[in-house]
Amino acid sequence: MKIEKSTEWENLRGEIVQQVRSLNYNPDIRKMIKNIDGLVTNLSKLEVEARRTKRDYYLKQPLEEINSALATLDQFITLAHLLQ
Repeated sequence: MKIEKSTEWENLRGEIVQQVRSLNYNPDIRKMIKNIDGLVTNLSKLEVEARRTKRDYYLKQPLEEINSALATLDQFITLAHLLQ
């Protein structure tokens, strides 16, 4: 799982929620999704600022942070499916 823009999150989020629904116990995963929601909201604001100022170099770090969180979330989901 990986995103390049904040607008891609909605589709990916829908796929993740579908996967999580089949799990019996998933409050930690839901918290992780909410945390990623916050990170993506921040990224969206930075993208707007980058378009206005034509400086997109400061988008790299938040995007890497989100993709790292997505990789961790993917591992948690895989582990939760294996433990069922």
